[in-house]
Formats: sequence, C-alpha cells, structure tokens
Amino acid sequence: MVSRATLVRNALVQECLLDMADRDYLAARICWRTRLPEQFLWSALQCVEKALKTILLLNDMSARDLSHNVEKALTRVDGIVDLQFSIQKDVRTFIGYLNRFGQNRYLERGFYMRGMELLTLDKTFWYLRRYCWNIRAHARAAKRPEAELLASYAKCFSGQRHLDSPMRFHLSSGYLENTLAGKNGKEQYKALVWKNVFFGKRDKGTFSFSSMSWSASPAHFRHPDVFADLAKIIDFPPDVKRALSS
Repeated sequence: MVSRATLVRNALVQECLLDMADRDYLAARICWRTRLPEQFLWSALQCVEKALKTILLLNDMSARDLSHNVEKALTRVDGIVDLQFSIQKDVRTFIGYLNRFGQNRYLERGFYMRGMELLTLDKTFWYLRRYCWNIRAHARAAKRPEAELLASYAKCFSGQRHLDSPMRFHLSSGYLENTLAGKNGKEQYKALVWKNVFFGKRDKGTFSFSSMSWSASPAHFRHPDVFADLAKIIDFPPDVKRALSS
C-alpha cells in the first residue's frame, strides 16, 4: 500500500516541479522570440533544474542542497545506477553552460550566446523530460521488478527509432501535453511548437532558423577599479567577488 506521504510527494513533484518546469520552458521560448537573452537563460536554467529535481525525487533520491546548481543535480542523477540515465554530450555541455550563465538575474556577470541556444534547449529539455515520470511506481503497480522495467525503458530510450521521432514521445500527463492538446490557449500552443523539432504534433522536416547572438559585460567588470566601493553597498555573488577582488 502506498503511504500518504508518498502520494503527497508525487503530487508535489507533478504540480510544483514538472508542471512548473514545463512553464519555465515555454517562458524561455517566448523570451528567445522576443529577444530577452538574460531572461531566456534564467528560464532555461529553471526548467532544467526542475526537471533534474523531478527525476531525483521520482527515484527516491534527495533534491536538497542543490540550489540552482544544475551540474551538481546532474551528477546526482548520474548516480542512480539502475536508471541507466543517458543523454548526449552536447546536452551535458549545455547544462554546464546554463550552470555558468543562467544564474544572472541582475547581470552580475558577463555572458555570451552564439545563437543556437534555443534549439539546444529544446533538445536538452526533451532528453531530460523522458525520465520525468514515475517508472518505479508503475512497476510496483504492475507487480513487475523495477530493474526489469527500468532496463526496458533504457533500451527504448537508446533506440534509433525513438531518437529519430522525438515528437512521438509523450508523458501520460503534463503541462506540455495539455498545451499540445490546446487546453492552455493558442498563444502557448504557438510558443511551444514554433520551429520545435522535439515537441509538437508533426515532424517539422526542414525549416529555416535565423540565429541570434548576444553578449554583455556589466559595468562593474568594465570598471573593476571601483568594485571595492560598490561591494560596500551591493551584495555580489562569491565568484564575482573573487574575480574582481584579485
């Protein structure tokens, strides 16, 4: 019998993590189209962070003491041996990129974007979201060994047919699934499917994509000689202090 605490945890994961991750992902896509790079990076970090924490909690692991450190969260997910968690190298690289530049809500540090980050975010979120459903609970309900079902899904997720047809994969429930069904309005539906080869109702085939590049260097990095005075009245992150106090 499933305990009440487990039922509440599962509801929390769905409502407070996965659904919110889906909304952050939509927000990131909207920010990209409206040329808000810093807000895109923050929303992208948030959706990846919440997806990783969802995976941890659904696999009976702790999501504490991670804050916004998605590299640390990814390492913890990698440690779930029987999950056989697998993502491509460019996805790992992008998660590291977000860990470095996503936490930049006040433009505390400089950043760069080469112009293809939206496409990489689509791929990253799709790869992570595949693991954002309760495989273990499903195995228990079906009275099947967890290891057997986990291995079955690991084989499916690594199959070429699955990787070549990303739009065919859907969770049994989720905010993005409702968005694709038109339940969250036309605006959100359009924001989700625009030039998206991973989430949608049909294969996009070949399409044009105009890349956009951005970069920024905040005032305190341009004028490090006055940083000591600024630090007396403004709280800066530890890494910024180290960089400008040396």
